[in-house]
Amino acid sequence: AGNPAWNAGSLSTRSDQDAFEPEVFNISESVGVLNEGGSNVLAIHGLNNSISDDSFLILPTLAGGGLGQGDPFYFDDPTPGAINATPTSQGKVADTKFNPDRGFYDAPISVAITTETPGATIRYTTNGATPTATSGTVYSGPIRISRTTTLRAAAFKLGLDATNVDTQTYLFTDDIVRQSTATPSGWPGGSVNGQVYRYGMNTGVVNSGNPGIGGVNQVKEALVSIPTLSIVLDQAGLTSSGTGIYSNPGSSGYAWEREASLELIHPPGWVDPDGNETGFQTGCGLRIRGGFSRRTQNPKHSFRLFFRGEYGAGRLNYKLFGDEGAEEFDKIDLRGPQNYSWAMGGTNENSFIRDTWSRDLQGEMGHPYKKSRWYHLYLNGIYWGMCETDERAEANYGEIYFGGSEDDYDVVKSFGSVTDGNRSSYERLWQKWQSGFTSNSAYYNIQGRNADGSPNPSIEKLVDIDNLIDYMIITYYTGDRDGPGSRYTQPNPNNYFGVYNRVSPDGYKFFEHDSEHSLGTGENNMVTPFTRSTSLNQFNPHTLHERLATQNLEYRTRFADRVAMYCYNDGLLTDAAGIARVNRRADYISPAIYAHSARWGDTNRSHAAWLGAVQGVRNFITGRVPTLVNQLRSVDWYPDVNPPILAQHGGVITSGRPLLIEGGPGTIYYTVNGEDPRRPGGGLSPGASVYEGSTTTENLVSAGSVWKYLDDGSNQGTAWRQPDFDDGSWDSGPAELGYGDGNEVTTLSFGPNSNAKYPTTYFRRTFNAAEVADFSRLNIGLRRDDGAVIYLNGIEVARSGMPAGVISYLTTANSVAGGADETTFFNLEVSADALVEGENTLAVEIHQVSGSSSDISFDLRLDGTKSSTENPLILSTAGAAVVRARVRNGNEWSPLTAATFLVDTDLADETSLAISEIHYRPSAPRDAELNAGFDESSDFEFIELLNKGPRPIDLGGLAFTAGIGFDFDADATGTTLLAGERMVLVNNLAAFQFRYGNTLQVAGEYSGDLDNDGEQLVVSDSSGEIVLNVTYNDADPWPASADGEGYSLVLIAPGQLTNVNSPVAWRTSAETDGNPGGSDATSYSQWRTAEGIAEDSADPDGDGLTNLMEYVLGSSPSTHSDQAAPHSAVRELEIDGVTESYLTMEVRRRIGAEDVLIEPQYSEDLLTWSGGGENIILISVSNNGDGSETLVFRGVSPVSDNRTLYVRSQFTLSP
Repeated sequence: AGNPAWNAGSLSTRSDQDAFEPEVFNISESVGVLNEGGSNVLAIHGLNNSISDDSFLILPTLAGGGLGQGDPFYFDDPTPGAINATPTSQGKVADTKFNPDRGFYDAPISVAITTETPGATIRYTTNGATPTATSGTVYSGPIRISRTTTLRAAAFKLGLDATNVDTQTYLFTDDIVRQSTATPSGWPGGSVNGQVYRYGMNTGVVNSGNPGIGGVNQVKEALVSIPTLSIVLDQAGLTSSGTGIYSNPGSSGYAWEREASLELIHPPGWVDPDGNETGFQTGCGLRIRGGFSRRTQNPKHSFRLFFRGEYGAGRLNYKLFGDEGAEEFDKIDLRGPQNYSWAMGGTNENSFIRDTWSRDLQGEMGHPYKKSRWYHLYLNGIYWGMCETDERAEANYGEIYFGGSEDDYDVVKSFGSVTDGNRSSYERLWQKWQSGFTSNSAYYNIQGRNADGSPNPSIEKLVDIDNLIDYMIITYYTGDRDGPGSRYTQPNPNNYFGVYNRVSPDGYKFFEHDSEHSLGTGENNMVTPFTRSTSLNQFNPHTLHERLATQNLEYRTRFADRVAMYCYNDGLLTDAAGIARVNRRADYISPAIYAHSARWGDTNRSHAAWLGAVQGVRNFITGRVPTLVNQLRSVDWYPDVNPPILAQHGGVITSGRPLLIEGGPGTIYYTVNGEDPRRPGGGLSPGASVYEGSTTTENLVSAGSVWKYLDDGSNQGTAWRQPDFDDGSWDSGPAELGYGDGNEVTTLSFGPNSNAKYPTTYFRRTFNAAEVADFSRLNIGLRRDDGAVIYLNGIEVARSGMPAGVISYLTTANSVAGGADETTFFNLEVSADALVEGENTLAVEIHQVSGSSSDISFDLRLDGTKSSTENPLILSTAGAAVVRARVRNGNEWSPLTAATFLVDTDLADETSLAISEIHYRPSAPRDAELNAGFDESSDFEFIELLNKGPRPIDLGGLAFTAGIGFDFDADATGTTLLAGERMVLVNNLAAFQFRYGNTLQVAGEYSGDLDNDGEQLVVSDSSGEIVLNVTYNDADPWPASADGEGYSLVLIAPGQLTNVNSPVAWRTSAETDGNPGGSDATSYSQWRTAEGIAEDSADPDGDGLTNLMEYVLGSSPSTHSDQAAPHSAVRELEIDGVTESYLTMEVRRRIGAEDVLIEPQYSEDLLTWSGGGENIILISVSNNGDGSETLVFRGVSPVSDNRTLYVRSQFTLSP
């Protein structure tokens, strides 16, 4: 301040970056010092920060301006605090409207285009071009459309800003199925820059009489079986040789992004499973995306769409994935089958499933994942086959799903690339990888933990370990050969994204991406050989996992635990779960495949071929688990000791029922409180118990045993599997049996042609078993090359390396058994139900993967497990009990088996669970709360749940799916409620505890806010079935005092069956702030005792109210009251817009007196009384602030002037 000296220094510095941003000073108050018509001088005293500062910049500009008179005008660019720019227009032309709207039509239509701006000119195009003030056809009347058409229009008027360009696509399936191979108008013929163009529908598919191939009606129905995306843009931007992105598919970056229109069009009658009632139209930026698929030989490229302000509203605000995903997007990919695409020559492996299956699985595992939906795609009105939306796992994904700003995120990908931020954090992780993980301190350090494994916020968390483990389990299970450990690009990684928040570190999270080379089209074994990556550019999650698993026991243990969790006990990688995941996607797209086949396939690359490809995926999944486990065992990443087996794996159990645990060899240890029996380092947890049962293993068939075999290539049908089959003519010999490996004990024949070897070889052996009722399970060790099916006494008990379905002698194995698989004994646990007393028969068929395969191998051992329990495990405490068990054999621990049991506990349903209190509009924050940083009333919201049943209930698997978000499995601190127990969910835990203290049991924080205007609250189970459905409101006759006066909504008598969506079922809380976790209900018997009442009908205070009435009305039996009694009147009320006279009745109610039913009644003759909901309607409820509330009722019908009515209130006390 003041006048600085000539050599004064500035008080602060400005960075070089800030110096380029002008600092604006408004000196309008000094306008009077200007010399009109003469010279003026602007003098500036510039100050540097210090003598040593060698940078200085002043570049002044003085501008003046003012407001003109006349009509209002608008500016393109805002200039807050500065002189206004030149006006650009006097407003904007009103948007164009189309009638009818975009969609599917089966008859010609006339489309009218209108704008509400008088005198505006509408111009339109039908060739994708952008209409301008000088281009496009001038609209003069409705446009007749009889074939698939893209209609683009804009309105113009001199002096006004034009409308944006509106785009409407009209689709005619009769026209689309006949889409010609001839070059469409405006499109290139043949190729451009080597880029191939193809347009027509395959007539063989469209006209096929085979329903497995197509047919006109089937293809037309396919076109409307899933939603449609239509992309429209200037044709030159798409296909011209110089600037067209499709004709230059190898070009990338912003320079090769073109402005386009995107429409989502629902088929007629479409009920969107994602809950969207309509589609949308928006502007976007369009680029080509992909790697291998960018080749010019590919006529069907994939796209990337960008949603930015330069194209329209900015982000796309639409729930593309329903509640599964976000509500807004900066970008999205449109991809299709690429490496196995019919458009690129096609194969019989084009399943449309593999990549999506892995991403879906990652989501089911509980990790962030890239979501997808399938659509039909049109480019400038030309049907372009099917495409799939695919989220981009980049910084904007992190902002949308994880929070913060996209500037907070580092994103690494293939070949050392960085898409966002920088890779400094990744380099730090790589440096720790170089140092190794032989110590637990190094292992825990990358997780942001101390050396003992406890969390430490001051240590940077560089890896989300469970995400890494599960990511690699998917890679190994699916055999994804083109992921970060790509067999094509090693030692360089491929096809992965890692997202990291450097501001709030939660570890790198890796995303499944482009997993097409998998599930039967990849490798059978991705475990070995190891990757060869060493440099920072080559560093990747595959390499990170290998070093962790090789060097650190604790990581290896957790890895094995998660493998076991997914592979057994109905886990996500069991055959049934994996095939169900295939079927969910396949069922959705199956009808649409006919149309895609007509566009890019033919009668060989057809729906029937697709079904075969999908079955190929199912075949790979069938029996995959034992293959995976043995591959992991070959590198010591999975223990030789199997996890113990619980006779019942979780669920409801009675307290008197013993729980059998089987396992061995070794000792079974277990806990019932959720703790791990194994301590870090391999020690025994102090809380673990020894399972006091005995398990013995009895060998029934030894490895190397003598087998009968038939190696003549014949078709033996099914009779050979039966015990009574006569195999006397078969040869016999000891195992290993086979040919081609050189280690066979018995060499078999493959037939006369080494290029067409026998597909199937048969084996049989008998063995004896005694006391078979004592066997709890059988354990098979199977050496097979390539696939095998095993029968016990004619019943199939296992298959390995074979497809699902019926097996014939010509059926080939799923995949080649190579490397370690050729010598591995695959462990298969099977039921002992087929075992019989005395002689038993094993029958095995070995199948080649192909006639040219070089070898087969077979050996088998069979063990039986017998269990006896002298002191069985009995869970005796009601509620949830988490049993965790392991087997320890010497120093080796098995993987963990964990299951949650509900002891004497029921699964929650609508008969036992209630939303008992809703505090949707709390009182405003008090001064202390404001000072603590809680400045929103919504911070203090809560919902209370009540177990209203007679037994404990468990809320596992439930979630709030409407109104608020809360997953009881993921978010709740506990999921069990004892009979009568309450659970509180809060909006802001810190705020709640500040107001209510920290002694209340809070289950967790929900996402979202409760709506002050009322809303629907839905609790659903894991299958999507609705368990609770409650809709509250703030409008009369809902209790008004819950809407801003600080009281909560409380369900009246929740144990009674009532309509919870009726305002009559709810009251206000007795006190402001509600009563979370407790009840303010009372009863007449309690009140009677507290007041010393001896006679219900007595009136000790002489006010005309009996003691029972005083209880109901909320008054005192010892204080005379003239106001407590019910009152009636005739009032003028406006009902449905009509004002008439109605009988009204006011009745006070003691808050919490839920054992009394209040029923106002009226009569004309004192003999017949009318009441109930058909005669009397509740119109308002208000809290009186004294422990009572006033209920106002009215008669259903208006009353006449000369009508005499008698009124009373009937109080009924519940027993």
